[in-house]
Amino acid sequence: MKVLNDDSKLDIIYFVKGSDTLSSIASKFCVSISSLKRDNNLNNNEEVEEGDILWIRQKNAFCHIVKPVETLKDIAALYGVTEEYIKKTNGIESIFIGQKLFI
Repeated sequence: MKVLNDDSKLDIIYFVKGSDTLSSIASKFCVSISSLKRDNNLNNNEEVEEGDILWIRQKNAFCHIVKPVETLKDIAALYGVTEEYIKKTNGIESIFIGQKLFI
């Protein structure tokens, strides 16, 4: 992994490993799959293969890991956003313990 400094944000150049998928990479770095595809010019049906190199833009955002007994309402209040914003941003309808949410 290589880190690039870009206007005080840390961007990552990631070398895809054999077991990686777009989903697992997005989860690992708490970014959306759609942003990975957009930032790397991947089409909707395209997957990654071992040896591919991805640019992962780290945004000024939060990655929240859902804790036991937390609700979507609790998390939204914590960050000052709406429940709908969290749902839309993460492409979800509900949450589960241990889930990573992009805020």
